Order: sequence, then C-alpha cells, then structure tokens
Amino acid sequence: MHTHDFQAPLSGRSEVSAFGDDGNGDTGDNWQLICEKQKEGEILKASYVFYLFHVDTKRYLVCDSKYEFNHRNCGSGCPILGQLEVSAEARKSDLARWRITSVFNLNLLHNH
Repeated sequence: MHTHDFQAPLSGRSEVSAFGDDGNGDTGDNWQLICEKQKEGEILKASYVFYLFHVDTKRYLVCDSKYEFNHRNCGSGCPILGQLEVSAEARKSDLARWRITSVFNLNLLHNH
C-alpha cells in the first residue's frame, strides 16, 4: 500500500494505491501498525482492533461504505465496480479501526 498527497477520486481524502516495481518502492509505502489495547510485544490475535498509520503523511488508513465505485462515478467499464474506496485521513476515527477476521497458517517450503 502506498499513499502520498494525491486526492482520492471519491472521498477527496489521501489516495491509497499500489506502487513499486518488483517489491521496490519508497517511503510512501511505510505504515505503522498501532494496536488499540494490546501490550507491546504481545502476539496479535484475530479479535484485536488495530490502526494502520502512514508514517510520511501522518494519516490513518480508512474505508467508508459511502464511497463505493458504481456506474455513476466510475463508468460502465469500471474495473472495480462495487468495491469500496480505501483512502487515508488525518484523524483516528471509527473508519480507521481494523480487525483481523480470519487467520490461517502459511508454511513456505524453500528448495535449496
């Protein structure tokens, strides 16, 4: 995820997008995980509420159901029709609260 000083198309907040080439980006990709009620070093669990804070712009990642891409605001050939805009805003609001709803284990095997 990347953000900068560009305006998001629907909400007017800071745009959040994909950026970089083969894993290489810049400081606009740096986000800090801020847990709501956990102690530092505690293992993050599925029920925990957290915020994603963008280091450069000092904004929080948000998603608001009022800003959904539809035929009216995106056109008939919209590739993201029905999806919500993800953006960043300066205040830590309820829209910025995130929660893990599903957890799974991923085992990576490396062939040497």
